[in-house]
Order: sequence, then C-alpha cells, then structure tokens
Amino acid sequence: MLMDREALFFDDVLTSTADPIISEGYDLGAIGLLPGMGEMVRLFAQITVADAAGGTNIAMEVISATNGALTGTPTILYATPVVVTATLVVGYRFNIPALPVDNIAQQFIGLRAQTVGVFTGTAAITGGIITGDQNLQIGFPGVAAETGFNR
Repeated sequence: MLMDREALFFDDVLTSTADPIISEGYDLGAIGLLPGMGEMVRLFAQITVADAAGGTNIAMEVISATNGALTGTPTILYATPVVVTATLVVGYRFNIPALPVDNIAQQFIGLRAQTVGVFTGTAAITGGIITGDQNLQIGFPGVAAETGFNR
C-alpha cells in the first residue's frame, strides 16, 4: 500500500469520546476539479488499536466540505454500514469504495468516524488516500478475489 503523509487523514487517532472523529480536510485544489485526474482515488481506514472489552460500534463516512476543517454540515459522499465491536479487531479495514471522479462539488474531502450506540470502549484508526493496495489483485491467475476495497 502506498501512502503519502500529506494524504493521511487519521494516524492512530483514538475514538476516546462519543463524538465523531473528523479528519482534517484534504484540499483538492479548487471547487470543481476532478480528483485523481481521471483515475479512481482510493481511500482506506483501518483499526490499529482495539479494546475488546469496549462496546464501540463505528461507521466510517467519506465527507466533503467547503472548508479544510470539514466543519458545519459536510456532504456525505459515502457511508459504510455500522461495524460492530466484535469485528473491530486490529487490522480490520472499512470497505470504502473509490471516490467518484466526477461527483465532488466541494474543495475538501476527509473521513468521519461515527461511533454508534453505547460508547464504552476505544479504538484507534489510521486512514487516508492510497495509490495502490496489495489486496487489489483481481485478474491474475491463481490469485484470490479482492478482499478490501471496491473497484
């Protein structure tokens, strides 16, 4: 997986409160520019620390906004289903499809982790934009189907 520090939304950020965790916005350059220059832009979010005793269910959202802090009422571009605590083990990746390259009408994009239900535990999340992933190997003989992101 290829990552860039500037395109990292979360880096081991703890879900230590019942409030959603909102990343800093990634600046696409200007309103109306197409991210990825015609190529799919892939995002990832992965659990890096899990509290098995806790009861934190999490849904991950891809959001866009007109400001870099992603405050106000950001637009939700995609939301994962709620992932239950038992599934949120270290290494778990939220299934986030590639960004649409022609459907983002705001200048900044980011991720928001929404805790759902009773919040009693913690988890740490790392996530951002990636340019490649070893799980995306469909089409090669003898290789299993993709296990992470949608194409």
